Amino acid sequence: GRYVDKQGWKRFKNPGKDTVLGTTGKALKMESVTIKTSKPCKFRVHIQDVGWTAWLNCDGKSLGGNAKSGKRLEAIEIKRV
Repeated sequence: GRYVDKQGWKRFKNPGKDTVLGTTGKALKMESVTIKTSKPCKFRVHIQDVGWTAWLNCDGKSLGGNAKSGKRLEAIEIKRV
């Protein structure tokens, strides 16, 4: 799922290779993301004016970013473990 400014939490099911996390053409910032996958992985996010977070588990519970903070996610890095 992901948290988008002015839209709140959005869930998605079965994302494919062309899935868009966030919005396009609406000038809305994505502030948080959580990732769940069947394959072991970790992810981290780069937050505006903060920098990179610690590595988080792709367990659907770990939250990258801070919803309602006003700070946008500038990058997401995912690695297999």
